[in-house]
Amino acid sequence: MCSKAILLASGSIQSQGDANKIVSEYENHETSKLGSSWINNNLNEKKEIAFIEKIEICGKNSKIKNTFLSSESIFVKFTLNIKESNENLKFGFDLVKNGDVVFRSQQVDSPKIIKTLPAGIHKLVCEIPGALLNTGNYYISPLLSVHLIRGFIKDSKPVLKFMVRLDSSKSEFHFLLNEKNHPGPVFPLLNWEVR
Repeated sequence: MCSKAILLASGSIQSQGDANKIVSEYENHETSKLGSSWINNNLNEKKEIAFIEKIEICGKNSKIKNTFLSSESIFVKFTLNIKESNENLKFGFDLVKNGDVVFRSQQVDSPKIIKTLPAGIHKLVCEIPGALLNTGNYYISPLLSVHLIRGFIKDSKPVLKFMVRLDSSKSEFHFLLNEKNHPGPVFPLLNWEVR
């Protein structure tokens, strides 16, 4: 909405300049303690019919990590505790960068239909495919609700953080890529051909 911004701390100007740069600085400051694994300690959420126990960011070998090459798939692993089965239960996450939601993904969006989960503890994984995200820091904000009835996470702020570094193209033009000369949160490798 605006091109310039100011970062304030305790009433003093900490930084000012390009809005995207300042939003990124703010996110980094607010999320500096976030890692690639989050355990839900919210006692109120644990009283609900379902709650997210844990979320982890992993590579394809299921090892937790926080830095990925843009050609790598990123796996968001959920441990979900369901006390009462409900066919309208939705869970997932917002992927956030520079204060904006890049996309929202929930289990109901999957091309592979996930049937109503019974009571119990379930592990589910969402794959963010390689060759999709641009360079930079990304954040995961968890979501859990009974569709159109009730949300269980009151303050859906980021709880996880990971970084993407570009490696996905063989073009010599990409050796100097950054967010200024290749803007946007996604950097898909689309097919181009001469016809």
